[in-house]
Amino acid sequence: MVRFQRACGSFNHYVKTENARGGYKGYKWLNGKNNKSRKLRVSIAIFEKEYDAIEQRCIIEFIEGELVFQVRKELNYWLNFQNEINFKNKEGSRETAAEIFERIK
Repeated sequence: MVRFQRACGSFNHYVKTENARGGYKGYKWLNGKNNKSRKLRVSIAIFEKEYDAIEQRCIIEFIEGELVFQVRKELNYWLNFQNEINFKNKEGSRETAAEIFERIK
């Protein structure tokens, strides 16, 4: 939820000021011009509390990158509003992403 809050806040900041926060403009799908329906399907993965620590949050980014890649590979399309994939490898991140993908596909 924090991630949504930050991205939505960054998008609203950009719309109001035309300045990106640290180069980040928030989620592209919030823009009504590019996403007229503004529909969103959300699947939530809940991680252990230990991942709340700043030094552990990067592991979730590793899993996110692997999950986006898995979607691209298995479904053969790029997600409409996916900005980027940050690939950094951490043991177990690929397997965790595969498990999440199996649950949501």
